[in-house]
Amino acid sequence: MEKNKLTSREELKAHFAKGESLDQSDFLELIDSFRYKEETLTHKEAVILANTLRLMDNGYIQYYGSNIGDKKFQLIIAAKDEEEQVITLREYRTEEKRYLFGSAPYNIKVKNFPTNGLDENEYYSFILVADNSTVMHKLFGNNLPVIPDGFDFGLVQGKILQFRLGKQKFAQRVNIVNTNIKFVNKTTAPVSYGVSGLFWSHGHTNTDIITDHYDLSDSLGVWYKADLRGINKNIECKIFDVDKGVLLMTAYLNAGENNQEISGGGQFSGIRNIRIECDYISSK
Repeated sequence: MEKNKLTSREELKAHFAKGESLDQSDFLELIDSFRYKEETLTHKEAVILANTLRLMDNGYIQYYGSNIGDKKFQLIIAAKDEEEQVITLREYRTEEKRYLFGSAPYNIKVKNFPTNGLDENEYYSFILVADNSTVMHKLFGNNLPVIPDGFDFGLVQGKILQFRLGKQKFAQRVNIVNTNIKFVNKTTAPVSYGVSGLFWSHGHTNTDIITDHYDLSDSLGVWYKADLRGINKNIECKIFDVDKGVLLMTAYLNAGENNQEISGGGQFSGIRNIRIECDYISSK
């Protein structure tokens, strides 16, 4: 065998075909075709591998954990028809990167989120971001509900998933407050909305929800998504205070554009019932 030239798989298989006589050189070729874990890549091999990784179209995650000590938090991530991957979030103050099997959407579930190791008025903060859009931000631990094993984030779109985990210390006990949100889409366009507050957010949806945000700041903002590139009508989305029957704010989605993360027009505070209505803007 020529020096530094590996024998192909088919050639190796042919050596071991039924009835073939094997000699020392055949076994040496087989051994030289293996890579031992103690061996390091040559510079050329490392460059080839790096270039191959750059061409990968698989999704990947970036994560970091801060001030969580020796605690480990585990997630299960799976794409359609692919085996599950267990991702462990740990103390890692610079972002760690892991490629995922398959492509989006990804199903994400909690496997293990411990809640011990917290001081009084201290909480764990968990953030999941997909392609720069926040899917969830929650506090948990102490008097706040745990994120239980098996908790399902559902199907998450996005090639780049970011997980951030850390501790937050507050001057007060954190309590949950609720706002009922009714969503009415009077158009045929795929409009969705997301809601966010201080240390809390709910990913985009097109259904009614009840928030479980925090009394740290009882203020919420709304954000819209709507791909209107095939639609020639502008859309306005209005937010109403249901209890007082008043219009709070209005946002506009432009026809012919892929509207992403459009602000609902500001924030509303201390309101327990709102209605979001989206409709085409009349040309009159």
